[in-house]
Amino acid sequence: MSYEFELNHTELAPIERLSQGNVMLSHELEDRQEIQETAQYLIENHETVSEIPIEDEHLNNGITGLFEKITASGHLSHIEFEGDQELVHIATLQRLLNGYMINENSWDKRRNFEEICEELFIYRGFKKVKNGELPKDTIFLTSSDSPDEKVADQEKVDQGYRMLNNKGMLRSYHFEEDTDGNWTRVLEQVSRSNSNDKSTRRWCNSNTASVPISATGGLSMQVVASRRRLPDGVVTWTSELDAIFGTDRFCGEPIDDVQLNRHDSLREKSAEKEIMLQKQSKMAADFDSELKLKQLAGDITYRERLAEFYKYIDDVLLRRIVLNSPQYARDTFGEVAGAHYEKASYYFQQGDMRQAEMHMHLGERTVVKEASVGCGGTGSQNSDTDPDGIGSLISNAIEGAIEDKEDWTWTEGVCRVDSCDTRPGTTKVGPCSVCKDCQHIFDKGGDPTLRTSDSKSVKKQSAVDLIFEGMVASIKMKKEQKTLEESRKAIDEQFAAAA
Repeated sequence: MSYEFELNHTELAPIERLSQGNVMLSHELEDRQEIQETAQYLIENHETVSEIPIEDEHLNNGITGLFEKITASGHLSHIEFEGDQELVHIATLQRLLNGYMINENSWDKRRNFEEICEELFIYRGFKKVKNGELPKDTIFLTSSDSPDEKVADQEKVDQGYRMLNNKGMLRSYHFEEDTDGNWTRVLEQVSRSNSNDKSTRRWCNSNTASVPISATGGLSMQVVASRRRLPDGVVTWTSELDAIFGTDRFCGEPIDDVQLNRHDSLREKSAEKEIMLQKQSKMAADFDSELKLKQLAGDITYRERLAEFYKYIDDVLLRRIVLNSPQYARDTFGEVAGAHYEKASYYFQQGDMRQAEMHMHLGERTVVKEASVGCGGTGSQNSDTDPDGIGSLISNAIEGAIEDKEDWTWTEGVCRVDSCDTRPGTTKVGPCSVCKDCQHIFDKGGDPTLRTSDSKSVKKQSAVDLIFEGMVASIKMKKEQKTLEESRKAIDEQFAAAA
C-alpha cells in the first residue's frame, strides 16, 4: 500500500483540496492563535463543576477505561454522541478542563491544553459541516503519539502512559445527520504501538503542508480529510502509517505472519471483543455512576473519582477477565506474569482451582505495573496493592470468573486450540477464544490441546477417549505441580534474602 499522495497546495484553496481527494490541516481552516486564546480564557475562568450529563457517558467510560487497561494496541473504540451537539461540546470541554486543573505536571498540562484546543476546533468544524461549508463526509483526525519529552519513562508512566510499547492513539471525528435533521458526533480511536516511530511526521510530510515536530505538535495539528481520501476513516489512516516503513506491521506492532485483511477486520474484531466483555464494561460503568454521585454530594473530589475508578478496574476486573480471556494476560500483566495467568486460566477452565490459584500467586510476584496503564490521563496510574490483600483479590477474581463463565457470550471466531478440528475455519467461540467442543473437554477435566491436528472430531469422541485424555492431563499436571512448587520455594527464598 502506498502512502504517498501528490500535494496541490499552491493553486487550490484548502477547502477545494478536499474535493480533489487531498487533505488539509486545522490551522488552514481556523485561526490557531484565536483558538489558543479561547482555550486560555476558558482555563482562567474555569470553575470545577460536575460534568454536564451525556447519554451513555458512564458506559463509554467503562468500555474505554477497561480496554485501555487490557490492550496494548490494536483495538478500535467507537463512541456515538447523540443529541444537542452544543451540549456535547460543552460537556466535553468541561471534562477536559477538569482534567487540566487537577494535573500538576507541566509537560503533561501542555498536552491537556492541546486537547482543549482540539475540542474547540472539532466543534467549529462541525458547524462548518452543518452549514454546508465543508462536505458531510469530512473527517477530522488527531494523532496522539506517546510523549517524547526529555523526562524519565517512569514519570510518563506515572502520568498514565504505557511506555512499554510507546502506546499512542489515532482518533477521528465525523458527524452524521439523520432524516429529521438531528446530528450525531462519532468518535473512533485506534490504539497502536511504537507511536514515536515518526510515521506521523513522514505521513504529514507527504500529505500536508506542515510537519509536527514533536508528539505534542501532532496533538495541535488536526488533519482534515474526506471519505474519498480515507474510505474507512481512522482505520485507513492506521494502515497507511503502518505501511510507511515497508514492513509487516499492525497498529504499529511488527508481526511475523502476513494477514492481508488484518486492518480490514479491525473494526469487526474490536466490536466482538467489546461484546464479549460487555458485562465487565457494565460493571465499570455502574461503579463510575456511583462515584459521580459521591462527587456530586461532595464526598470525593474529581481526582479521587478518577483514582477510585481505575483502582476498581485494577483490583476487581482485570484478574477475573484474564481467567476467562487469557489472550489479554500479557498485555495486562507483562510477559512473565502473563504467562502464569495463561496457565492459571488453563487450570481454571479444567476446574482445578488449586493450580489456578497457585499460578495466579506466581503471576502476582512478577506483575509489571507499567503494563496495565492507558494512554495518558490523570488518575491512570496504577495504585500499589497491599501484599496482604493479594489472596483476597485472587479469591474474589476466581469467584467472579466462575460467575462470568455462566454468562458467556459466544461469537464467531477461530478456536485458539491448535489441534481443534474447526481450524483454520471459524466457529462459535467464548471469551477465551475456545470453541464449544474444546470447552466441553476442558469442563470435563480433559485437555483438548493433547489431540493431534488430524484427530477425530470432539463430537465423535467416546467416553473412553475423554477419560484417557483426563488421565494424561492428570499425569502432566502432577509433574508440572512438582516443578512449580520447587520454583515457588526458590522464589520465596529469593524474596526472603532480598528482604
